[in-house]
Amino acid sequence: MSINFSLINYLTNMRKSYIISFLLLSFLFCFAITNAQEMASTVIKSFQVPDINKIDTYTFNEGDEVTIYGYKKKNDIYHFIVSTDVYAGHIETDIIPFAVHEKQLKKLPNALSSEMSKLEYNMTNDLIAKKKYEVKQNALNGKYMVILDSDNMLVSQYDINNPELKISAGDTIYILGYSKNDESHLYTIYNDRIAGIYETPTSYNPFENVLNLYYMPSTTDTDVQLYINKKRQEIEKRKKEEFKKAYQENALKGNLKAVINNSRYYGLEIENTDFAYGDTVSVIGYSNEDYKKRFAIYNDKGAGILATRYSSFDREPPLKSISGEINYNMLLPANDERVEDIIIKQRQRVDSIRREKYRKSHDWLWVPVDKTWLDCSLCDYKVYNEDSIACLAYIDDTLYHIKNNVLALDEEYLEIHKLAVPRELKSNRLFKLHMEAFADSLQTEARLSIAKNAELLNSVNYLKCIEKVEKLAPYGYFEEWGWDNDYGSVSFHFNYTNTNKKTIKYIDVYWKITNDVDDVRKTGHFQGTGPLEEWNTGRWSWDYSSYYVAGDATHMQITKVILTYMNGSQKVLTGSSIQFK
Repeated sequence: MSINFSLINYLTNMRKSYIISFLLLSFLFCFAITNAQEMASTVIKSFQVPDINKIDTYTFNEGDEVTIYGYKKKNDIYHFIVSTDVYAGHIETDIIPFAVHEKQLKKLPNALSSEMSKLEYNMTNDLIAKKKYEVKQNALNGKYMVILDSDNMLVSQYDINNPELKISAGDTIYILGYSKNDESHLYTIYNDRIAGIYETPTSYNPFENVLNLYYMPSTTDTDVQLYINKKRQEIEKRKKEEFKKAYQENALKGNLKAVINNSRYYGLEIENTDFAYGDTVSVIGYSNEDYKKRFAIYNDKGAGILATRYSSFDREPPLKSISGEINYNMLLPANDERVEDIIIKQRQRVDSIRREKYRKSHDWLWVPVDKTWLDCSLCDYKVYNEDSIACLAYIDDTLYHIKNNVLALDEEYLEIHKLAVPRELKSNRLFKLHMEAFADSLQTEARLSIAKNAELLNSVNYLKCIEKVEKLAPYGYFEEWGWDNDYGSVSFHFNYTNTNKKTIKYIDVYWKITNDVDDVRKTGHFQGTGPLEEWNTGRWSWDYSSYYVAGDATHMQITKVILTYMNGSQKVLTGSSIQFK
């Protein structure tokens, strides 16, 4: 008897597939039954409730379709959580106004439960957001057209020729946005002639009965502002461009005159110029960027940029016009080619005078660095927060900064630091002026020779200083030491630098403690264990010890130091041979 195993496997696999499918369908069915938390119905008796924004009413009419999510009867009042296409929330009635039996309603969740409150909150917010989105799209598509019925209504406008364009009764306008503050109603409106903000007092709202303003986008909405700006640009583009061009040409001829105002509201920066407060200048360009307002100005003394970092421009401008009000927004940018060309040519005429004046009032050695961070390429030394530094040379975009360092025992040595100059410092006005004025001092052949041998010179200077220190303290010196007598126990610490070629094995420090009238209160010693090699510094400390002193002990004196070296030899230091940094 032969068995067809292929057939058996095939039937077995089919059986497994059917079982899996059955289980999956059963799970989905149970899931659907478990989550049937709402029911659809229709209104059988009309009634009214507050609308979702709580400032109007909403009417449920007979035949309206609703979805009911929750139900509860309490104190003869029926509570429902319902939604339609245009309403969502909690309603209360004295009857059941829907085509559904109360027995079925009781299967729904408790309408007064916290879960239903959360559901109501979410549905209401979703519906309000949906409604606002629809209204906003309608507004952006020009759906809210109104024919005005009041006269002399003012529109906030930024048009140069007519800053107060008026709209009159009979004009057709489109309403795009609405806002309200403590003083007025604000509408974003436009037509083929105007685009801007229409304002009325809070006591007068001409469109209140025309539109549901609750859902209208704000006048500050980004899309509203972009749209209205686009409309305004379309209306004003041609005449504004023509007027602006003429205004700019007049400025380039030097006809816009102003005085630099020494305002108490300003931290003024006058870049690349020799101007002073009170000078009369011609204004030819203006920019407002990077939190600064920049004015391109010139006169017979110089040319450059006047900048202010603050935002109080409208309070008291840094330039006081003397040739009629200057509209700075109409000027060419301060970095425009034509503006820069005028500035450069005028500056060239005064540069030589400025350099000579600078040379007379400054020392070539002290280079202004304007608190720029500079790193030495020869060591870990850094320069920062300095207005100026002493420099021996400036070669190949590198400053050779000289600095006196104290090694020990008041002995100093001169060190040269090689500092690469970053781009921001190279473009700094004072730095450039200094380099131009003192190029003959900072870039000579002699300076170049020293700069090339900076590392060698540093080593020679350092070694010479070491020799001086070793001569003063041939066996070392105390970097720092101190003591205390909290609770009567003597604590002690010291740092010691070995200047001898021999390595220290032990260092015994003998001391005495006295009071204010020089009575000896305690003597003793502490021993520090090495090894401590030449020109290394060791630290030892004892937070407490077996030495106790009376409460009037006030002074400690180191009386003797015994240095024991690794070869067993010793050196006893007393008096002036004990050196302290």
